[in-house]
Amino acid sequence: MRNLGTPMLKKEIEKLGYEFKRWSGTSTFMVLKHDEIITEYDHKNEQYGISEDERVNTLMEEYKKYRQRCRID
Repeated sequence: MRNLGTPMLKKEIEKLGYEFKRWSGTSTFMVLKHDEIITEYDHKNEQYGISEDERVNTLMEEYKKYRQRCRID
């Protein structure tokens, strides 16, 4: 399993043609395509929304497991 931290996740999301943004002043980030939210990841609750794009879901799950494995809060 690779170490998929936030910078690497951002690169992988952008490779898929999506935009990666953090909500201002919150622990949540969004994945967007043409200003439409594809999914969100809430760091506080370690949850993400399921996307129609399975590649995004796979990245979100890998990121979540990395954070749990490293005990990142």
